[in-house]
Amino acid sequence: MSVDALHPPHDPAPPDLRPVTVLAEWAPGTFLENLAPGPDGSWWVTSPSHRFVERIDADGRRRAHVDLPAAATGVVADGDAALVACGEPGAPGWSLLRVDDAGYAPYARLDDVTFANGLVRRDDELVVADCLRGALVTVSPDGRVADLLVDPLLAPADPDGPLPGVNGLALDPADDLVLTSTGRGLVLRLRDGRLETVADRLVGDDLAVAADGTAYLATHTFDSILRLRPDGSRHDVAHLPGPTSVRSAPDGHGLVATTTGGLLTRGPDAGPARLVHLDVVPELEER
Repeated sequence: MSVDALHPPHDPAPPDLRPVTVLAEWAPGTFLENLAPGPDGSWWVTSPSHRFVERIDADGRRRAHVDLPAAATGVVADGDAALVACGEPGAPGWSLLRVDDAGYAPYARLDDVTFANGLVRRDDELVVADCLRGALVTVSPDGRVADLLVDPLLAPADPDGPLPGVNGLALDPADDLVLTSTGRGLVLRLRDGRLETVADRLVGDDLAVAADGTAYLATHTFDSILRLRPDGSRHDVAHLPGPTSVRSAPDGHGLVATTTGGLLTRGPDAGPARLVHLDVVPELEER
């Protein structure tokens, strides 16, 4: 795996760095993929490499560890539990599992999905990013699964390369889907059934969108959390090794992110994987 394959065109952003606090840590070699806030200040964290979901309390204590039968990727909260995408990349058999502190149970089959990644709740349905097939898939409350959109812009730029297509999903203030197409270096918005480009030459993994429309992106192989204003201006608000996902804290006090320790780019020299808090208050920052 070449470094060039991991680094599509990405315009550098000037720093506007904010303090970072480590909440929890895992051994080097652990790939953390996604996170979702629980209703009580806790965080659900998924690991595809080690096939687990962990629930971390606000003070960093591990409340629960649940081993899964396959890689764990996307996650959203579901009351006091979580819904987690589970499967093997490029293989059939993907599903959504409902995970709580005691274990997991089946929730919905994702028969046509080849690699579930980002996951977001929109109204009463879920939207799943299939980053190999280049598709957005909806799951209704009764478990019915349907394609929302299949588009070349959502597919990997290089089918044989290491980077996925559609990856992170979030909702903007208008309830439109905002998403990353990682290998293509695009941030896109789905509005009225059509994709529009929000930013190019910007490599993002997962992302969060604040109430004012500002997006925060985990750039993963570019080792930063990047702030993208609605006017298009960009700044790095943190430099971290291998950040994969970022969320706004439910109480509005900061951002929380997962990192891999730089696993994709540093290999055996990667550091510990971490759950971290960034001293950023999205809704209150000056424009």
